[in-house]
Order: sequence, then structure tokens, then C-alpha cells
Amino acid sequence: MGQYRRVLESDSVGEVAGLNARRTASACSPREKRLLQQIRFIAGKEQFRKAPIKTAARLCSWKLHCLASKEAVVRLEGTPLRISLPPQWHGHSKLIYALGWRFDPELPFLASKLPDGAVVFDIGANVGAWSLILSHAVGPRGRIFAYEPTQATYDTLSRNVELNSATNIFPFRYALSDSNSQLPSIITSIAPGILSGPLTTPPVTKTRRPGGWTMSPQNSCSTDSIS
Repeated sequence: MGQYRRVLESDSVGEVAGLNARRTASACSPREKRLLQQIRFIAGKEQFRKAPIKTAARLCSWKLHCLASKEAVVRLEGTPLRISLPPQWHGHSKLIYALGWRFDPELPFLASKLPDGAVVFDIGANVGAWSLILSHAVGPRGRIFAYEPTQATYDTLSRNVELNSATNIFPFRYALSDSNSQLPSIITSIAPGILSGPLTTPPVTKTRRPGGWTMSPQNSCSTDSIS
């Protein structure tokens, strides 16, 4: 009762909403909490607020792509570029398909600030959305060095470079580090390509672990080795 009394005495709508949200979240299962987080994330995006029905329809369409294990090729709006998206429910593919590449405000901001001919290092390039947009921004005199250590994700990145004949993108299947070596890393099974950093335990290639993740050694290179 003390919590409620303090909130009522303060007459703060924000405090009441925050308290209710915390109590609701504490009553949810971990799966429900993740779902609520995803809903809040999507609902907070400008693209959803402008066209909620269209966005919801796109999410349903993407779910069908995932169930059918079918990649989708979509145009990156406002550009001549196209991108192939692997059928993964978690990760960037869903967000690009449903919201467009501007869902991350940092990317259009950076693209608008880069001068013609700039050199960019895309570290953790994933399937190449940032690399493609930035390659368009810097023009043919620019250079994009795209690093993606995970094999399946790197293969999609390479296909997207070829799909757009992006001769100013140079993909590398490496993690960028301070040395040329191998780093043991966690790769989640729900969103392949996401690394959670080096581990102290020995790497085990292609071994599924409880919780839906694998450990796999990833090749790394340093910027000093780039000529």
C-alpha cells in the first residue's frame, strides 16, 4: 500500500503508468516478457505510427516467409538498391522487411553526412543493409570494407553485393580485432550471425548448447593487416 499511497499523493500519471508496467512485467513469463518487448519496440517506431495496418500486414507476410523458409528480395526504398533477406524471425531481416531500412535512425543520419569518396568500415556487417546504403552514399569513388565472420551471414552479404553490382563494397569473412587469430564466440540459433564476444572457454565447432546457442571459433584480423 505504501507504493500506491506515494504515487497517489504525487498525482503523477507517469509514476502510475510506470508502476503498473513494472507490476505487469513481473507477472509475465520470460516468453511473454520478450513478446512485450518486441511489441513495444515495433510500436515505438515512426514507420509503425504512420502506417500501423501496413506494418502489421508486412509482419504477417514475413512470418509466412519464415515458416516457408523462403528468402525475400526487397527494394531499399528511395534507392535503386535491393537486398536479399534470409527467413529469420529474429533479427534485422524482419525489421527491414516490415519497417524499411530507415527503422534505425542512425543509418539515414550517417548516410546523409558521408562525403563522396569516403572510406567506411562496416564491422559486423550482417547481411549488408548498412554496407549497401553507405556504398550508395559515398559513390563509386568511396570504399566500404564490410566484416562479417559468420559463414551463413557472410554468404548472404556476398550475394547482396553481387545482386547490386556494388563494386565499392569489399566483404571479408573476419571479425575485426587487434590481432590475426581465432576467437571463440557465441552464435545464437534464433538469430544467426549475432556474436556475444570472445569467451574464456575453448571453442567447440557446431555444437548446440542448452538455450539455443552454439560456440564456434571465428577468424579475426587486425586493421594493421589491411593493405
